[in-house]
Amino acid sequence: MVPHDAPDANDPRGLVFPGPVEMTAVGVASEELVELVLTEMEIAGVRPDRDTLSTRSSRGGTYVAVRVTVHAESRELWAEAHVRLRAHSVIRWTL
Repeated sequence: MVPHDAPDANDPRGLVFPGPVEMTAVGVASEELVELVLTEMEIAGVRPDRDTLSTRSSRGGTYVAVRVTVHAESRELWAEAHVRLRAHSVIRWTL
């Protein structure tokens, strides 16, 4: 069962699969955050392109946005990556 706040895997608008999709995860700032995000994406079955990785700290430095382009074979794998990331207590939201 997919949580109500996860991306809708049946919504046909906007994204084309298979193909590249930009994903962003915002979490509590830590040295481990980037690797956590990349690892969870890989486990979910989407392939992050580390060459596109960027980070941006919040004004106060409490949070960090990790942005990376991933290759997703299907909308379901893309949605699973969001679910896996949101399951972590340090991740506040994903885009």
